Amino acid sequence: MPNRKIITVTLRADGKDPRARLRFRRIHGALISGLGQGSDLFRIRIIEKKKVVLLAWPDDPIGLDDQDMEKLEDLVGIDNIEIQETP
Repeated sequence: MPNRKIITVTLRADGKDPRARLRFRRIHGALISGLGQGSDLFRIRIIEKKKVVLLAWPDDPIGLDDQDMEKLEDLVGIDNIEIQETP
């Protein structure tokens, strides 16, 4: 059985962008497009000023294909996606 991955997406916010909530929803939607199709987990890390919030969905495994990952990269940039293999 392949190792489970943990996909962490980082969002940086300044607290002033009125579109931030919409952006979050689009990113979350891209992640849950693979809901129930695999065993990988996902988290969203939000950094606003000096505050960091980590949102995790441990009970909602996902499986993202290459097309889903490209969409996610377009939304947040490849530097804001971290993929960890679990033992």
